[in-house]
Amino acid sequence: MYRKRLDNFRSHHSDNSKRSNKQKSRFQRACRSVFYNRGNNKKSQRRVDSLEEKLQRARQHRFLFLPSQHINKPIQHVNYHNPFRRPAPRYPRDDSISTTSTSSPATNSQPVPVEDENIWHDKLGIWIPNSLLPYVTEEPVYISKRQAKLKGQHFTPGCAYWLDGIKKRKEAHELALRQQKDQEANDNARLTLEKEL
Repeated sequence: MYRKRLDNFRSHHSDNSKRSNKQKSRFQRACRSVFYNRGNNKKSQRRVDSLEEKLQRARQHRFLFLPSQHINKPIQHVNYHNPFRRPAPRYPRDDSISTTSTSSPATNSQPVPVEDENIWHDKLGIWIPNSLLPYVTEEPVYISKRQAKLKGQHFTPGCAYWLDGIKKRKEAHELALRQQKDQEANDNARLTLEKEL
């Protein structure tokens, strides 16, 4: 069978800012459609959290979103008189998308951020909102306080529960800063009252 290989994904946006914003929003809309709500089965329309689930959905819908992916798409309009010359594997597998490195490497190894609010984290390999980036550390987000004491089970980076844990870190840090500012304001007010007396 004849196939067309799509690989080396890179997103290039226009120099025109208005057109670039439209292109970014169109790509973001396509990502949401593939990862969250595409399909006829209502039960399958749940949020996709981990990178493995996103790759599985991308394989299902033949969607490229990382430079390391490739798709072997069948060409429908070609007559199939000659056999497909690629060697057949000994075991059956889905070869439509894989995440191995391509033969022609991408010139830009870091993907272009889709939105201005998100940034690509190299070590974790996920998109992280800019507001949460300072709170992402090497320390894992544990499932419970007991697991944190035991250094046991933790959430996979990128899943919804992991993001909730990072948001809680941010809230705790902001609460500590507010309490510190309130304490400093109270101390300053007390000192001014003592000076007046």
